[in-house]
Amino acid sequence: MKIKLTALSPIAHGSFSEGVDTGNISEFRKIPINNNGTIFEIPAISGNAFRGVIRRLLTREFFTVNNIDKVIEPKIHDKLYAIMANGGALGKDLLTSLNPLFIQEIRKQLPILSLLGSACYKFMINGMCSVGFLVLDCQELGTGEFDSQTLLTEIGETRHVDKSIINVEKLDIKPMPYLTEAVIQGATFSGEIIFAPQATEIEKAAMCHGIKLINHIGGKVARGYGRVEIKSDEDIDDTEYVKNIKSCDMDFIRDFIKGI
Repeated sequence: MKIKLTALSPIAHGSFSEGVDTGNISEFRKIPINNNGTIFEIPAISGNAFRGVIRRLLTREFFTVNNIDKVIEPKIHDKLYAIMANGGALGKDLLTSLNPLFIQEIRKQLPILSLLGSACYKFMINGMCSVGFLVLDCQELGTGEFDSQTLLTEIGETRHVDKSIINVEKLDIKPMPYLTEAVIQGATFSGEIIFAPQATEIEKAAMCHGIKLINHIGGKVARGYGRVEIKSDEDIDDTEYVKNIKSCDMDFIRDFIKGI
């Protein structure tokens, strides 16, 4: 499934900069791409960021539709949310063997978990899809009208101190200006989602439903960044997932979480 993401407002997607002095600018993530023997540093949105947004949106909707807050006790609720929305975590006590039928039932009851995979504290569940980088359409790659630098801008902002709380004059604290490197409104990104051969129609439909739910991506969303529209070269049919979203067995889910 090929997807096209259009920026409806500037998009900020920070690069990995630990240990790198970038001054007061938050740079947009870029990846090196070889096109006909020339390597270009092209802005891109990581597949993991895209998956993360879909994971959280699908999980929150699932919890709301199935009244998870009311039907499952808080401890189990929190562990289930961590596994589904955040990818979980692995503990010290890992299981050395798993019943394949048990894993099949987890996949059946929680297609979101099956689609995106998770660390379920004592074991891993592999996902059923691969989401690649969403790469900026640009002249350098022969995919866009403008070069990548034209599609990037630096937006100046300032962090102010709350003068009612801090004695600014005494501490000599001044407003801190900084820059955010962003891809401009109207720019487009192209990417691809590849499903495993054994992925079910419900799992594929769950991804399609997640794509329909996305309207923001990247950082600084509260400041107006990251509004997006996503289209695909295939029909984004979420019917199978939507009609089965409330068909889960809560007793099985409760026992599954208690067991880990």
